[in-house]
Amino acid sequence: HVDPTGSSVRCGVVQTAYANGSSTAYLRDVVRTDVVVARTGVKFVHAAAHDSFDVGVYFEANGHGTVLFGPRFYDFVSSAEARLRGSARDDRAGLALRRLRLLPALVNQSVGDAMSDMLLVDAILYL
Repeated sequence: HVDPTGSSVRCGVVQTAYANGSSTAYLRDVVRTDVVVARTGVKFVHAAAHDSFDVGVYFEANGHGTVLFGPRFYDFVSSAEARLRGSARDDRAGLALRRLRLLPALVNQSVGDAMSDMLLVDAILYL
């Protein structure tokens, strides 16, 4: 959870019963993120990501998946921008905020897109 303003942004992962149990344990115990298990099928994992998290990630074993950004994520970014207004444009917080603002533009939230998801991961790993 990210909470600089007092209102948490809940981030998590949605998996199906077909997910490797070790990956679920790793996400919960090492990464320390919330994991929800949904019925198999894009319509179920998409709905679970939308309903359970402000930033929800899902990937099915068949390759479908994406990242969803809910209203609280956008409210968080707007609130942080208001708090940072007037600070140096190239400070670390401002740079991080600009990167957060761009994240939703890098993925196809409607249907998922393996190429854009891969490029997002590549961009994050590059940092």
